Amino acid sequence: MGNTEGANNPWGYFGGNNANIDTNFENMDDLESKTKYPSPIKSQYTTLYDELLAKCDFTNFSGDEEMATKANKIYGQLRKIQDKNSTELISIRNEAIRELGITISTEKKYDYLAKHCNPVLFKNPYNEELVNKAIHFESRIRQHADDIIELEHIENDAQAFIQDVKLVLLRNKMQEIKRYNTQVGYFNKLSDYVLKNVLKDEMLKKCHIRDIFDLLLFHVNYYTKIKMLTEAFRYDPAEKDYYIKKVMEVIIPNDNKYVMLVLTKAIESDSVNEQYYNMLIQKARDKKTANNKTKWTIFLVIIGTILFAIIGLCIFPH
Repeated sequence: MGNTEGANNPWGYFGGNNANIDTNFENMDDLESKTKYPSPIKSQYTTLYDELLAKCDFTNFSGDEEMATKANKIYGQLRKIQDKNSTELISIRNEAIRELGITISTEKKYDYLAKHCNPVLFKNPYNEELVNKAIHFESRIRQHADDIIELEHIENDAQAFIQDVKLVLLRNKMQEIKRYNTQVGYFNKLSDYVLKNVLKDEMLKKCHIRDIFDLLLFHVNYYTKIKMLTEAFRYDPAEKDYYIKKVMEVIIPNDNKYVMLVLTKAIESDSVNEQYYNMLIQKARDKKTANNKTKWTIFLVIIGTILFAIIGLCIFPH
């Protein structure tokens, strides 16, 4: 959980080290026994397939004909699976739990849920509604720490809540990176985080792509801006004009080679939206033309001023 204080008491998060809170030690043993939760099951295996293959081995049930026969049936199903990440594997897993009484590692799922259903996340700034939701889910997670099926049910129930939490964590991450990096380092560090984490989270993009876009557009490098634009086109196609307008405001400083290369690559990977990327390319070229005109105008003004000064000196010598 990352916070050991009051580990078995969800309300312990709000006590902290407050000297004004009196601690009653008289019935601590009774309280501990009432709130004792099971521990998550650690994993010794790289994949679920490997874990099932080891735990459903019929030799594990030698001496019990009925159980060995059941195990052999499930073991045979496992050996026939082609795609070791298919939904069929989950079905076999559930059958093995039901028929053989095996337990499946829960540590990874438990840690994921515990991280995103931690009431402390909403303590500062404080949000009463989200704290209550987090307390509810946290309690369920702790009660079923050793039950993979129940943890999956909780994950399903908490799905919308977890996506909101991820947005909170993203905002926190932005502030953390900003505090400990220079301006250039901040842009690059945050961009790297967005590419490796945020833009790989399909559910987060599906639920919050516009929030992500608006939150990060001014804080990431050009490459990441275009990647975000591509994801916005994918997950919110009805609002393409909104996204392209926002990018036009911030992404094109001039017609430089790097920006053009990024946009060309975007067209290659997302030809459906080629017209939008071409709009950005044209915008960049127009801006470059305008910048050149401005530079020439300034140059001519300076030259003209100098010439007038020279002519003035010739006509009215001192």
